[in-house]
Amino acid sequence: MKPYAKGLCCFINLLALAVTAQVTNVFTPVADTYVRNQPGTENSNYGTVDYVYLYSYTGSRDYYGYVRFDLSSLGLGTQIMDASLTFTKVTTAERNDTLTSGRFRALGLLDVAGNTPQ
Repeated sequence: MKPYAKGLCCFINLLALAVTAQVTNVFTPVADTYVRNQPGTENSNYGTVDYVYLYSYTGSRDYYGYVRFDLSSLGLGTQIMDASLTFTKVTTAERNDTLTSGRFRALGLLDVAGNTPQ
């Protein structure tokens, strides 16, 4: 094999290693729901509706969304370098107010083995 061909093979092998070092995964929710911080809704279950209602009215009447993903395919000890979450406005919800962007709190379930505070 010619010297430049050996160098090219080595470069391609190194490039293949670099490409496989980071993998992009796309996960869809396995469950979702929302809860309302409003008197009289303590026992309401919204897990069967086809949307997650996110709404902030006052401190005494907010809606909190919960989305669950099955990450078991990542394997134990997998390091997540970056993550993003996208919500889409739908026309089938009770209300369709103007969307605003902002910061959201990401809360993990601390009573599940392996989860840590976010």
